[in-house]
Amino acid sequence: TIIVNVNRPATDGSLLNFSADPLIITTGPTTTRTLSFNSADGALTEASGNLQFNLNDFVTFSGSLALRKSTSSLKLSDGSTVSTEVLAIGGTDITAFAGTNAGTPDAFGFNLTGLSFAFATATDVADRTRTWTALDASATGATFNGIPDVTISATALQLSLNRPASDATLVDFASTKLVVKTGASTTRDLDLSGTAGPLLEASGTFTLDVAGFLNLSGSLAVRKSTFNLALSDGTTKPVTLLTVAGENLSAFAGMNASDATNKAGLSLTGLKFGLAVATDKADPDRRWTTLQANAGSISLTGISGVTMSSSALAVSINRKANDDTLANYSSTPLTLSTGSGQKVLNLSSASGQMTEASGTVNIAVQNFFTVNGTFSVRSSRDTAVTLSNGTTIDADLLTIGGTSVSAFAGLNGGSATQTGISKGSTNFGLAL
Repeated sequence: TIIVNVNRPATDGSLLNFSADPLIITTGPTTTRTLSFNSADGALTEASGNLQFNLNDFVTFSGSLALRKSTSSLKLSDGSTVSTEVLAIGGTDITAFAGTNAGTPDAFGFNLTGLSFAFATATDVADRTRTWTALDASATGATFNGIPDVTISATALQLSLNRPASDATLVDFASTKLVVKTGASTTRDLDLSGTAGPLLEASGTFTLDVAGFLNLSGSLAVRKSTFNLALSDGTTKPVTLLTVAGENLSAFAGMNASDATNKAGLSLTGLKFGLAVATDKADPDRRWTTLQANAGSISLTGISGVTMSSSALAVSINRKANDDTLANYSSTPLTLSTGSGQKVLNLSSASGQMTEASGTVNIAVQNFFTVNGTFSVRSSRDTAVTLSNGTTIDADLLTIGGTSVSAFAGLNGGSATQTGISKGSTNFGLAL
């Protein structure tokens, strides 16, 4: 089914308005069709319907699509309102495949299901050098099929795009929502904010399995945007920000990754992280990198006689730009989307350039050797250190600390008859 709607203006720009008084047209002896165009929608050319496409069994496509060309008054990020000519394309319930042997058990390629999207490009009627582009899309699932012993899949996929015109303005769809037709009777709203700057963001929940040896799963989000970054020297700089964040991530490497009972290898659970790379808009050579991550546990499983586990893990990294300044997220925390939640970056530049990891560790080998406690390792640069002669120097500093650390080496460790050397509840600090 294909539906076409056209409402074109006269030479003076006026349009027919059938919304208040619809026009009923006879289309046959017993049939009619009603024209009910609303002139408030502006000049209109529109086509919609269901589409099925097959290109030599390599590319297949099916679903509802709509294309619409109209005029619309849109609000911009600078607060002004502009009259635009809008080309909008939307779709819903779309299934697509690209590869070989489509629709067979031997299919090889990329499969996408449940795709819904709204795309719009708007051009200033008075100045056609100004064009704005926006996209909002989601898909229920995506898989890559046909690679032996490899499974790749994704769910809850989301893609958002809001690009500026040549004068750096953006359409603020949050204040002037654009309703995009996605089929004969379906729509999708474009409601992206223009006040937060240009946006490109993708997120979803992903699963990867490689031959039962490597298994990865969790939610991820990648975003490119702009931000006013506070620095260690007290200044604030407009930056282009590339962020990657994830939550509920788990990983396993070893044997029988998909067999909870018999797997043997290294397992990571509960990973949540945020990574931000900020680039100075005025000087692309100035770049600041910051990472904060937490993990529920890391463990070695399935190896007889050996137990290794770690919990409450935390990693922090803050790297300088080429002028020795650091990002200071303690004064302007950055909230990142993880695809299923949020991760906040709040590292202070007062700690200097550093790399730090901490957590609780428990290791046991054949009841002969055990060690457990909370440890922290930190590497920092250009740290002020006072010497015995009273002078102060900037040094690269490595510190290792431990709290409530206990250890045993000998026979029958952990039992009432253990024999060997034992050290209980020790706190220590080492600086190099």
